[in-house]
Amino acid sequence: AMTGPEFKAARERLGLTAEALALLLGYTRGRATVYDIEARAEVTGPVAVLMRVYLDGYRPADWPT
Repeated sequence: AMTGPEFKAARERLGLTAEALALLLGYTRGRATVYDIEARAEVTGPVAVLMRVYLDGYRPADWPT
């Protein structure tokens, strides 16, 4: 788990906009969904796991260039 602010810091460290991350995570509401996640006290589940995987260097084929 991580906090919303930690999630936002991770996104910024990866150089991703909220909209780009939303696409990677499969959210249809786009950046609003990412902003909702960043406002949480705790981020858990698959979203937190994916962020940690991205921070560890994994890049899916649809990673923005």
